[in-house]
Amino acid sequence: MNDPLLQQLITLHIPEAEPTPIGFLELCSQSHRETVVSSVYASFLDRQINEAVAELFLSTLLEVSGAANVDGFQIEDYRVVTEWATDKARIDLVVLDKKNRSAFIIENKIYHYLANDLNDYWDALESHADHRVGIVLALTDTAIPKDVKGDYRCITHKQWMDAIEQRGLPPGLDPKFYVYLNDFIHTLKRLSTPNLMDSSIRFFFQHQDQMVKANALYNKAQEFIMKQLAVFHPDNGWKTYGANTRWFQFWPKNQKEDIYYAVVFEELIRPQPGQPPKFTLYLQIDKLALEREKELIAAASDFQKSLGFQFGGSARSGAWKHLLHKEYVLDIDQLDRWGELLYEEVTVKYADMYEALLGVLRKTH
Repeated sequence: MNDPLLQQLITLHIPEAEPTPIGFLELCSQSHRETVVSSVYASFLDRQINEAVAELFLSTLLEVSGAANVDGFQIEDYRVVTEWATDKARIDLVVLDKKNRSAFIIENKIYHYLANDLNDYWDALESHADHRVGIVLALTDTAIPKDVKGDYRCITHKQWMDAIEQRGLPPGLDPKFYVYLNDFIHTLKRLSTPNLMDSSIRFFFQHQDQMVKANALYNKAQEFIMKQLAVFHPDNGWKTYGANTRWFQFWPKNQKEDIYYAVVFEELIRPQPGQPPKFTLYLQIDKLALEREKELIAAASDFQKSLGFQFGGSARSGAWKHLLHKEYVLDIDQLDRWGELLYEEVTVKYADMYEALLGVLRKTH
């Protein structure tokens, strides 16, 4: 292949892609859910959960919203309610002090435009609070509709979180609670940060033609690697599971015992920097075979060293476990037939060991 665009790409210094930070809310795909974020805010404002943190959240909210300067507005002995029902909808967050007849009415906006009936929200608290401060809590500065401009004001999540960080988190927090709080603050600040082009994205667009061709070539190489696993076909006497771009499981199709081979081959196509291509073969057990692990280890001991296997690997408690593993480091010429190499190893070299392990599982107590 003599493609000048790809040859040019090889000579360039390609920057590392900058990873996107991940917090708890991102892990469970909830960071964009307004109801979830409102519930977390409510928890941190709840004095029964942590009085010092609640005071921090409330005092900074009073500060950044300007509510501390509103005549008659006073929040002291309060409760926090999410999804407060109105005649037409639900208010995301209400902070209500019945004694002082004061209330925050908070509309939480995360990647949604403002189309709520804010007058409906205002009227819903009329019988509960004479002194009300309406807040549109948004990722960016958002225009307040003219008809409620005197009643509502916009603050951003980042403004509130910045004020909290400037005050400093209370000392003596439970470590887990500190992690949750700090993680929430950084998630809200990330969501509020403009999606700017970093150096790695700029590089892509500066060399877009080369990058698109390189990606097509990468996909072709990945397909080449995966197609070699087709040798473990039912017509050849195998059952398989997986066949994604990272791992693959296979076992004799007439076998009922809970032992099988697993191969992790991601590093054939994406080796670690400066390292040669490699894959790892595992003998994996699950279900009833886990109960016979000691017997299986004893049977494997007769073969393990001579065949180059190591005991152990990864495990998921009570679900499955790697009994043995062996790493294969390949050169570029071996990549051309790595599937055949694996097939020969399993069907010839390791056949006696596998039969011995099956014998253990077939033996009744």
